[in-house]
Amino acid sequence: MLRFMTFSSFTFPPPSHPAKNAPVLNFLASIVLALLICLIGNVSATVRSGTHNSVNQLGTLSPGGPVVVSGSLSKEAQALTISGAAVPLSGGRGFRKEVSVTPGLNRFPIVVTEANGTVTSKFIEMQVESGVAIIHTYDLNGNLESVAPQATPTQPLRSYKWDAADRLIEINRYLRDGGIEKTAYTYNGMGDRVGKTEFVDGIQQSNVSYLYGATGVLQERSAGGSTVLKTYTSEVKSITPPLRRRRVTTPATTSAVSARYWIVTALCLPDTITLPTA
Repeated sequence: MLRFMTFSSFTFPPPSHPAKNAPVLNFLASIVLALLICLIGNVSATVRSGTHNSVNQLGTLSPGGPVVVSGSLSKEAQALTISGAAVPLSGGRGFRKEVSVTPGLNRFPIVVTEANGTVTSKFIEMQVESGVAIIHTYDLNGNLESVAPQATPTQPLRSYKWDAADRLIEINRYLRDGGIEKTAYTYNGMGDRVGKTEFVDGIQQSNVSYLYGATGVLQERSAGGSTVLKTYTSEVKSITPPLRRRRVTTPATTSAVSARYWIVTALCLPDTITLPTA
């Protein structure tokens, strides 16, 4: 009896390019399901598809859209169809097909004809979550300004502010209860982000600063600088090009600590320095 192999995948195509200077969007790029197709009943997923403007910025993001279904068979077959459409088999086993889904239940019958003429039928059901279409607006420099429901574009879910150097300085998140969460960023003369302040309804909740070195951010500290909240460590391997790995650690206590960092020299060999918290 013909069986379907273990791995299948459902890929939701993302925008070909992210918006210039835009924060990460809530866009599901792909999900891989390690399931036997013959055992699949109902798969729940969030699927969104987007439209783009003339400079390839994401405009509208709507529920539903194209989904790529792919997998392989346990042995070679002569034919395979998905939702009645013939699908070429790679090596007699592998298959890949783009289908379109809409909010609600979507059912895709898969029919395989074996070499001896035996027909095996299975199906995939995908439950696509409903949602509202979301639009994205940008300033003249291409920076993301707002994310809002298409039906109420003047009532954004999030808004963004940028300075004259195209640096993100403020994010506002508008809550369903009418509240506003705000994150504000500050920078030094070299363009490094040195501070982050969180507000809820205008009341400050937290304030942190960042310490920089030759490898970038070294520490995240409390506003006064006396408490190290996070430490960022870089490790570089002597290969061409050099490979850098960054690790973030959080002190177990709030007492003053020292941290060791790696700095890359021209020969890609690490030097070490120790920085006190003072």
